[in-house]
Amino acid sequence: MLVMKYRIKALWLVLILASVNIFAQTPGEFFASGAGNFSIDLPPKFSSVKDISFNDDVISSEGQHFIWDLPTDNFYQVQYVSVFSERKTLTQKEKTHLVKTLRDGLQALAVQKNYTFSEKPFLFQGNVGVEVEMGLENDVLIVTRCFVFKKKSYAVSAMIYNAEDKPKVLKVLDSFKILDPQTRLSKLIEENTPNPL
Repeated sequence: MLVMKYRIKALWLVLILASVNIFAQTPGEFFASGAGNFSIDLPPKFSSVKDISFNDDVISSEGQHFIWDLPTDNFYQVQYVSVFSERKTLTQKEKTHLVKTLRDGLQALAVQKNYTFSEKPFLFQGNVGVEVEMGLENDVLIVTRCFVFKKKSYAVSAMIYNAEDKPKVLKVLDSFKILDPQTRLSKLIEENTPNPL
């Protein structure tokens, strides 16, 4: 089971555009990204981060992919891409395209690996997205929420090894928020300030 767990993690990292140690999360602490303009109730210190990009004939974008491999065995990922556009928000066609691209990639993987696949609409601050569930071997479940906010596309995911953990894991996914302007400014300054020599 332990070997299978790590094989599944490795496969999932390759699948959802992912390519340190985790410190215990103090109550009241959470992760926030100024560049990504979001926060989530996960430890401020993540396991790894990778720069990503998505480009096709409709959009061009770049962003980051964060991973938390927690000691509790729950495994989380948040990725975002910012679309290059002079407009403040994307057209409905562009939003639909981004969500559909993420959703179709997950379905293709499910078909290829013979995983179960289900989906339902997901609404984030009035923006229509999709929530996908994939069932893997040994009752492992992956839940991924794909949605767009203004000019950013997000995919917020968790891997659940034990069914009884699902409510707790979904509560973490529910904690995803867009930063208020002051918090975002503070995080952007922090992220762009060089470390002292």
